[in-house]
Amino acid sequence: MSRVLLAGAGPLPGPDLKKVYAPGLRLDAFRRALMGAGHSVYMAEMYFGGEAPENLPPPPEGLAGHLALPADPAQAAERLTALAEQWQPEAAVALADAPSLAVALSGYGGPLHVDYFGHPMAERQQQAHVHGSDEGLSAQWLHVLPVLLRADRFSAVSASQRLALLGELGAAGRLNRHTCHRGMVDVVPPALPFEESFNLREPGLLSRLGVPEGARTILSTGGFNTWFDEETLFRALELAMERDPAVHFIATGGRIEGHVGVVFDRFRGRVAESHFRERFHLPGWVPHRELEDLMLLCNAAVNCDRWSLEGELGCRNRLLGWLWAGLRVVTTVCSDSTRELVEQGHVRPVADGDAKGLASALLQALEEGRPGESERLRERLRGQWSGGGSFEPLLAWLDNPVPAPDRAEGEVCNPLADAQRRFLRGAEAGELVDRLLGSRAFGLFARTRPEIHRLMKRLRKL
Repeated sequence: MSRVLLAGAGPLPGPDLKKVYAPGLRLDAFRRALMGAGHSVYMAEMYFGGEAPENLPPPPEGLAGHLALPADPAQAAERLTALAEQWQPEAAVALADAPSLAVALSGYGGPLHVDYFGHPMAERQQQAHVHGSDEGLSAQWLHVLPVLLRADRFSAVSASQRLALLGELGAAGRLNRHTCHRGMVDVVPPALPFEESFNLREPGLLSRLGVPEGARTILSTGGFNTWFDEETLFRALELAMERDPAVHFIATGGRIEGHVGVVFDRFRGRVAESHFRERFHLPGWVPHRELEDLMLLCNAAVNCDRWSLEGELGCRNRLLGWLWAGLRVVTTVCSDSTRELVEQGHVRPVADGDAKGLASALLQALEEGRPGESERLRERLRGQWSGGGSFEPLLAWLDNPVPAPDRAEGEVCNPLADAQRRFLRGAEAGELVDRLLGSRAFGLFARTRPEIHRLMKRLRKL
């Protein structure tokens, strides 16, 4: 079997962690698949937000090694270069935009598989929409383009995202005479992040959070992300509370610092002004063991998206966790994976933006109660969403990892790829100029030296 460098965004899930993001669950799914196939895995973990969180669990047993990476891709690339020189991996698997860029920038030159768990540019589009600014678009593209020009294979979370990624590969010059073959981009759907059933630890948790006995509870977990339709959800909850005085709502999670906070702030502001504010419970991020308890104690769970390309091309991990815990799930339907869950009869669909329809669906779910035969349900979910079969193309490649046909001689060479590299060099030069001129001392110096001033202008035009 191969020595595989696995780089991704953590943290991995742990019982005492308050925040585990989708990239961490994805990284853990890939780790389990690679180690389960017998590969020697050295895991490099870049933590969301830049720093290791409190109560971080120890690295999983069986790893060949573990390396914590800084959040800056250039600095992370230096550490990965040293690791590759020391450990000599036969292949690398990189997940998410920043870790993948770090591997692409590093001195590791061997075969590279990159997994994008959701479409980076569509995610940045939704972030731009929420914040009312397109300033981050170019920065995101400069994270993606070097990876498109470097990696040998790719995977995406959905069939829709696969096609979008193929379009980007075409723009980068990777759809060329050498790559007319299958297997350049595979689909790896979200894999069930749980291997065992939950065990209730604190039966009185709802009471501790201020929920009265006999309440009918609706749960939402995780960050209020850029795609979260907080207005429709709030209106639906008020309508449900008006029709049923026993309805209470619990939302763990909230702001995602460094990414988006305004969505949760708007929701919390609406709650503060509501006649039913005593029936909204917002404990914030809670340890994972408490999150599991809430999923076992509540009656239903709700996911309310606004339409977005991010939603079409991505997925909603939280739905699988709710189903695994045995919750009735009501959700808007945007992604391929959510549509599959609807077709399999696991979740109740509602139209996006329809507060009345959402309220009615939630009340119906509460009336039906938690589904019975939980073990039978888990067995169905395990069979449909374990992710085992979806890793087969990657595992087959790792048995004999080789560069892509257009990278067999090293750097991809064709007119379109060359043009994209010229764009990258120009973008990097422009960024350097902006940083230099952002320095007051250098700006004053450049004004006194005409030749320096002319050089800065030429660099900006590259």
